Amino acid sequence: MNHATALPAASSSYGAKYAAAGSLALADSFARPWRGFGAELRRHAAVDAPGFVQPVTEVAIGIAGHGRVSRRADGEAEQRFEAQPGRFCICPGGVPVDHLRLQGEGVELLHFYVDGGLDPDFAARTALADWPYAGGLADPLVAQIGLAMAQELRQESSGGELLLDTLGHALLARIGQRHTGASAAGPATAGRGLSPARLARVQAYLQAHVERALSLEDMAREACLSRFHFVRAFKASTGRTPHQYLGSLRLELAKSLLAAGQESIEAIAWRLQFASASGFSRAFRRELGLTPSAYAQALRRR
Repeated sequence: MNHATALPAASSSYGAKYAAAGSLALADSFARPWRGFGAELRRHAAVDAPGFVQPVTEVAIGIAGHGRVSRRADGEAEQRFEAQPGRFCICPGGVPVDHLRLQGEGVELLHFYVDGGLDPDFAARTALADWPYAGGLADPLVAQIGLAMAQELRQESSGGELLLDTLGHALLARIGQRHTGASAAGPATAGRGLSPARLARVQAYLQAHVERALSLEDMAREACLSRFHFVRAFKASTGRTPHQYLGSLRLELAKSLLAAGQESIEAIAWRLQFASASGFSRAFRRELGLTPSAYAQALRRR
């Protein structure tokens, strides 16, 4: 059944039914410049949501804990399945849900929401409008993507918005392929890498826009390639994913700004597209073994 609707931009209100039931929001992406989708990590105890219309397409992936889910929507038979690590369920946008119940303690789920900002061509290639209302699904790749998203939401990294963008598109492609047979794969030539001219153009673009919120779409457009072809070709050429490469550029700029001593750590974090100064500090320390403030102090002692 086609439930396609005009969807709003990513919003924390998508999880309102969980918040109303007392679920705890652990982390989310809503303050980040993420296009086409958003995510939040929640810890659930008991959920008993009455009837509602699902605002956007949602994928819920088990991260930790165990529970039991029962739900019914759109006049279909009731679904009952286990909420556990690696299992996931889908609820298409526009579906009238009769009830949603979750019983368990400490059940952590990654809720992935697809909104109206998603590229229409990509949405069509993953047959998003035809995704089923289904639960208790198992897929090792979806489980791995969910864990990686949860980790990034918990601990922001440099270039994190690009990592989430990559993971989001990979999740959409995988589910579209698994449930509809749609393929979002790029051309078979993707493994050959970028031509020297294209690589130089993309690298110059990243260097010039390192302080901007960049998406895979921005980079792929610069290379005149599809997103998926671009990611594989870029890694074949550089040995790094686009988000890793962008993250290294931002850390180098952060080191220069700290050495100059003209801006606060909060201002530098904002310039480099971190959602918070604490997230920037954690990412900086993971890469260099020092916090930004300790790094700046070490420079001043020289």
